[in-house]
Amino acid sequence: MPYDSPEAWVKSVAETAAGCNAYPLTAPEGAAPPFVTYGLDTVERPEQTAGLTGFADGQFVLQVYADSYSAVVAASNALRAALHNFSGTAGSVTIDRTYVSGPVDRDYITLEGRDRPTFVRELTVDIRWRE
Repeated sequence: MPYDSPEAWVKSVAETAAGCNAYPLTAPEGAAPPFVTYGLDTVERPEQTAGLTGFADGQFVLQVYADSYSAVVAASNALRAALHNFSGTAGSVTIDRTYVSGPVDRDYITLEGRDRPTFVRELTVDIRWRE
């Protein structure tokens, strides 16, 4: 599958690794777990004395939602394995390196229309890509 942005690559890897849908920022109303949300938290474009380096350093935050703690752990472990230490070309995106930190357990939530808790785990993915 061709990727034209780091966001598209993150979405595709998240859906493949976790085996569920991945949504930018928030899940649509009525989405049932398991699912992943992702968003670009920060981007920096390093400069050298001759100008921009041609790379962007971005930090993505992924949150995994599941009906049980064991399911959220399994999905976040699969995401970490798929996203950590990747380098290469994904479609038209050249990724220099990735680094995953976390996971961090978040308080469980109760999604609208559901009567049981949804467990949440967060991963942070630092990605350096060529622009």
